[in-house]
Amino acid sequence: MCSSDLQAKTYGTCRLAEGGEFEGRRLCLVEDVITSGGAVLDAAAELRPLGAELGPVICVIDRESGGVEKLAAAGLDLSALFTMSELNAAAE
Repeated sequence: MCSSDLQAKTYGTCRLAEGGEFEGRRLCLVEDVITSGGAVLDAAAELRPLGAELGPVICVIDRESGGVEKLAAAGLDLSALFTMSELNAAAE
């Protein structure tokens, strides 16, 4: 388990974000799957007060469950490699 005041994941490097200092830096947020966008919104809520400028959000799969809209409302643009509709169509 990682020890930090920030709510970083408890696996991998146990860091909220990779790299050096966040203040004044433009960050790209990367996720594997976006459903509601909650994990990205949580990260944004931690990174913005540290002075990070948040740029694009990139994910592999957008489950098309409201994440795009919720992220847009927070000023974040999402680009997905695939949408759930595309994956379902390819599976038919």
